[in-house]
Amino acid sequence: MGRYDRLREFRRLDPDRDYHRIYRDMALLEFPWDITMGIQLGFYRTFAVPGISALLDRTGEMTAHTQRRLDNTAILLFEAIHYGLEHERGQAAVRQMRRVHGAAMQRAGTDRPWRIPDHEFVYVLGAFVIPTLRWLDVYAWRPICCHERTALFRFYQEMGRLMGVRGTRPRCRSSRPGSTRTNGSISATRKRTSASGTPPAHS
Repeated sequence: MGRYDRLREFRRLDPDRDYHRIYRDMALLEFPWDITMGIQLGFYRTFAVPGISALLDRTGEMTAHTQRRLDNTAILLFEAIHYGLEHERGQAAVRQMRRVHGAAMQRAGTDRPWRIPDHEFVYVLGAFVIPTLRWLDVYAWRPICCHERTALFRFYQEMGRLMGVRGTRPRCRSSRPGSTRTNGSISATRKRTSASGTPPAHS
């Protein structure tokens, strides 16, 4: 397979319909290290929300069982990425995520409503999208295209729907090329492109 063959293949697909195929190949073949790094950064970002960090502190999962919590999150997430959200194993991973979060609320006590607020779930899902896009814009070996942006967004939007989360955006504003980029990241992308060869013209 040539250097940009997979990108050309992505552009022949419909990112709203084929989002899993595109995102799976991004995560497992095209940008495996970068996607993993983006997900890790997004995971850390969730601690910035007082409600989320308070819950994690109350359950003790991130303080007493840190590595287990990280491993379990990675296993469930990449199970869904690998098999897809329409596959039995992907859906089983999502059901387990729901059970884990329900159990976390029970362990945390009763000073908050049992249900984790939807806006906190939406933030966590967004944390797996935006930091990943920003990382890819600056450090990936090539610029990502609008199909890849849309597919990444659609995957986590569908995950939220399966988890019963309300309030996810119906459309991906970040699907426009460059919408998550800073001037510095655009400059870095241009330098990287000129140094590594010319990809197909449109992004």
